Amino acid sequence: MNEAMKQAWLEISQMLGEPTREELDVFLRTWQRAMQASALDKKAENARELGLDYEPVAYLCENAVGHKYFRWKKPSSEFKPIALYTTPPAAQPAPVQKPVAIDGNTSDGYHTFNELYEFRKAYNAALFNEWAAGGKCSVHKSWRHHDGGLCFGGGWFIVVAVLPDGQISNHYEAKDWDLFAVPETERALFEFDGHTGADVVERLKAYTTPPAEQRTWVGLDLAEMDAIIDGNMAITDSKLRDAVYAVVIDTMTTLMEKNHG
Repeated sequence: MNEAMKQAWLEISQMLGEPTREELDVFLRTWQRAMQASALDKKAENARELGLDYEPVAYLCENAVGHKYFRWKKPSSEFKPIALYTTPPAAQPAPVQKPVAIDGNTSDGYHTFNELYEFRKAYNAALFNEWAAGGKCSVHKSWRHHDGGLCFGGGWFIVVAVLPDGQISNHYEAKDWDLFAVPETERALFEFDGHTGADVVERLKAYTTPPAEQRTWVGLDLAEMDAIIDGNMAITDSKLRDAVYAVVIDTMTTLMEKNHG
């Protein structure tokens, strides 16, 4: 017995005299049920304070002759009700998602990595071969980096082009060596300048977009403009002639702005 039980038993003994063994058993069972009911009530109270829906689903009752039965609604205390609760389901562990292997066959819904790599290699070879044949840029390939070391320890080569804004380069496997019809060197001619993939994109964009003053004229030149104006000078209506002249001048001005920035 704990201290509370001892105190209760002492008080009962003082009132009723020395109890029998049967009376002691009844007291212990009654006390146990009371403690269980109290604990469950306390648990329900705590749940309510936390905003949880935790109410008894039924009550186990006992009548005067000791028969036990269930009631859905809480009866008076004379029936020694014991609140019954459902056991909350144990928390289920979150499903473990199997890691998805990412490799050359991984697709964005349109192309796999392998396909995109082949596209890049083909475009790269076509561009570098054209530059090398036309002498537009310094282009070369080598099995070795500028420091003399084999590319990735061997079995790979590097192709490099030097644009006005810096280098662009890529590495390819030995099987693709003949795809690049560009000059071969003992080692890469220039020390790596630290360019990133983003740098390569920007350098290519800058190279393929010449300054405004280098762009090809795509409108009428001044001689063509003058011919149009002279051709309309024969109009006898001066207002109409001035209107045509104004339109031609505005058109020429707009075209010059668009072509030369």
